[in-house]
Amino acid sequence: MKLRHREENNICIIEIEGEITFGHTSEIGPFFLLLTNIDYEGFIINLNKVDYVDTTGLGFLCSFYKRGQQQQTRVTLCQINEEIRWIFKNHLVPIYETEVEALASFKETVPNQSLTQEVLLSCSS
Repeated sequence: MKLRHREENNICIIEIEGEITFGHTSEIGPFFLLLTNIDYEGFIINLNKVDYVDTTGLGFLCSFYKRGQQQQTRVTLCQINEEIRWIFKNHLVPIYETEVEALASFKETVPNQSLTQEVLLSCSS
């Protein structure tokens, strides 16, 4: 698994490459925790290079989303491949096709914003 992040307009863009599984939570957890201690306006998790998400990975993303809500910070997902997208249907995390669209969603008025699918990841306890 590879984890990278960068900042654009006070939005943290996190790129994950590989799988989000039980075996990776010890690596991904501290990485995300460190980033949540920085005062970002929001987070975009780019899943373009994620091949597989197991139930532990889904739970991790759900927990990160809930933490964002508690800190009043938006969390969105983008570039999810079709094989993983079905996991997130009818749930709580907004999903965008591209990082550009995800970044644009943080603005109050966005001309030509094309939200491809707003999906809410149900992270209720």
